[in-house]
Amino acid sequence: FYRPDVVRRFSTSGWPAAVLALPDGRPYATAVDIPDENLKLYLLRQARNYAEKRQMIEAKLRSVPTISSGSNVTWTAHDVFETMTMEFDSLHGGFGTTGPKYLNAQVMLFLAYYSGDRKASAMMHRSLEAILASPMNDSSKGGVFAFSYTPDWRAPGPEQDLSDQAVLLRTLLVLGKEHAAHQILETMQSGFFDDDMGVFYGRRVWQDQGEWYVDPAIYTARNAAAIRACVAAFNQLGDENAMQMARRAMNYLVLHHETGDEKFYHHSNVDEGADLV
Repeated sequence: FYRPDVVRRFSTSGWPAAVLALPDGRPYATAVDIPDENLKLYLLRQARNYAEKRQMIEAKLRSVPTISSGSNVTWTAHDVFETMTMEFDSLHGGFGTTGPKYLNAQVMLFLAYYSGDRKASAMMHRSLEAILASPMNDSSKGGVFAFSYTPDWRAPGPEQDLSDQAVLLRTLLVLGKEHAAHQILETMQSGFFDDDMGVFYGRRVWQDQGEWYVDPAIYTARNAAAIRACVAAFNQLGDENAMQMARRAMNYLVLHHETGDEKFYHHSNVDEGADLV
């Protein structure tokens, strides 16, 4: 939020982040929140990949469409789909072939709606089935983790994000997987919704002590995603509880986040200043 130019260039989607770049400055690998004891191993592994597969890495970067800063550039849904196709991991599902590997729920929702190619359905189903059948989907703790340290989904990072749960819920509803959708909805209520305040927390982290640390910040964008998912759950499943959570969360945002000139603050409930979103 303070350095959008850095975000646009490196797009790490989190912090603390390590970004590896080619000699010409193009980033080719990023890793977020690697435990200190694993950082050296990660760097050595990436150094080996670069030494052995440099031509492949550079060729893949050249093949990915780039967005110009000019105002006349327009991406079509097909352009987005083609980029996803190049990033698809046909072995393990998901997108990207190195760790950490993110859930990318928004990508799967796009593919669930995209009808331009049968490959979209195959990529989406392969990814979703692999993730839900892996330790990423933890029935003992509830919910789906945000990323895996390994590309095979076998080593999930300890963090869960409300946006992931919400977008995954919508994807499952589009596919008619109502039982799995109910499970995600239950996690959103039990793990992220504060019944006293009537709003969703944005993220939680599983700690070594065997309990969740819940980020106290109330994020506007994450709540917006949860509200939309809850409305979809009400429309398709008839879940009155989902609609009640959606109404309460929307009321909270209007009362506590709206600035009065049709803008909303990024977050609240913490001491740091809240930028507009």
